[in-house]
Amino acid sequence: MATFSGETVIGRGTEQVGSVLDYTWNWNNGYFETTPVLNVMRTPRLNIGIDDSPLILKKAFCDGIFLNVRPRKIDKPNGTALISEKPEISAALKEVARLHRQFLPYFVEGHVLGNSVLSAPCPIFVCGHQLPDKLLIIVLNDKTEPTEVSLQSSLDLWLPAVGTYRVKYYNSQGNLLQTISWKEGFNWIGKSRLLQPLELALFEIGAN
Repeated sequence: MATFSGETVIGRGTEQVGSVLDYTWNWNNGYFETTPVLNVMRTPRLNIGIDDSPLILKKAFCDGIFLNVRPRKIDKPNGTALISEKPEISAALKEVARLHRQFLPYFVEGHVLGNSVLSAPCPIFVCGHQLPDKLLIIVLNDKTEPTEVSLQSSLDLWLPAVGTYRVKYYNSQGNLLQTISWKEGFNWIGKSRLLQPLELALFEIGAN
């Protein structure tokens, strides 16, 4: 019942290391697209190395990636600074940790859909997670200006076909701001409130 992590070996397939690793601990930096792999494979859970970027941290959270947070002091190796010494990283980590606990079933039991959950392009970062009768769509303003966006999704691709869907809108603190009943068919259209740079919003859509 142990949990194992480790670096993946260059030239070896993810399928091979998945037989022995629960999550990776690779020394990579910067965000990269992992949702296709995460959708297909339960293990290993891929990681992203985070030094000083709250944007990368929040994108990785949206995808459900393992967060290897390792801030460093100036001109020192990775991991030489405490997370508490980096206020922006610390605040972002506390924010996403709270949301991760609140919506935990989507990350441990669900399937990550990435922006494939959308039926039309969106100008900011979006990632969907699927349970048998619910969707979680996480929106992150990765731009430098405040923005509000419209989202579209063909719900019949991801949820049971029902006459009414219940849509809950949460802010970045996990507070429920609005609940509506969607009765306009399978082509759901939602709209975020004005999101500041790095601000998150979450739409939870259930078939009921």
